[in-house]
Amino acid sequence: MNNGVKINGAFSYNVDVINGTNTDQDINVGLLVDDAPIVVDGFQSLNWIGALLNVAGVGTDIVKLSGTGRNTSIYSIGRMISSGYIAVSSKKIKDVEASLDNNSDAMDEAITLFKSIPQSKYRFKDEQMNDEFTHFGLIAENMPNKIYTVNNTGFPPNIYQAGIYEDRKITLLNPIIFDEMENKNEIRILYHKDNITKHVETKEFEFVDEYTIMLENNIDVEDNDVFVYGTRENVPAIEKESYFELTSCVVKNLLERIEKLENEIIELKNK
Repeated sequence: MNNGVKINGAFSYNVDVINGTNTDQDINVGLLVDDAPIVVDGFQSLNWIGALLNVAGVGTDIVKLSGTGRNTSIYSIGRMISSGYIAVSSKKIKDVEASLDNNSDAMDEAITLFKSIPQSKYRFKDEQMNDEFTHFGLIAENMPNKIYTVNNTGFPPNIYQAGIYEDRKITLLNPIIFDEMENKNEIRILYHKDNITKHVETKEFEFVDEYTIMLENNIDVEDNDVFVYGTRENVPAIEKESYFELTSCVVKNLLERIEKLENEIIELKNK
């Protein structure tokens, strides 16, 4: 596979690797920025969602994605740390329909949409990949009419347990809950090799029963311990930038309304 650039921190916590068949500095990326060390040509991924950036110890190989509904130039499994984020937001790339500052109908539409989006209290199932804190926010499956949602596939922690590996057979310590799985045709397994936690994603396996997984090919593990993460599923994502923009519009309008009410209260007090 033509990988372009692969920055592999994924499941190899103490090793930084750059490999791939294309390692030229002229790497395809959409937005060209002067003196940018990595450039990804989004136009190259209109039909092929191309680059998968592995960061923060939680990634996988570069993969092809289809049917996402959005053109994606960089796909990161795991969180990304950055000192800043710059988004192109020029009117030259947008059809501006109305100004929310002087169009009450448009503002009411934004407020109605904002109120329709449910909020949830949640924690991450995989605390090592994410964190152990309580969060308040959005769930992609709950977004009305799939607003701001993006189709995506990945490996949720729907098995997420250790097992004993011997001669292509994995014996799990706890039963698999098959009712929580959409698909059972591809699986992610973690294992140790050369003091590095590596992973394999394969379709060449069989669920023998709720405790047993049989692989068609051996894994070159150093010991008999493996960790079965989960199966590939539909894992929808959210364009949070769009949601944050909506939120800023609503908050600004609410502040203006509060200011107006405060002024009216002051006028009433002064009468």
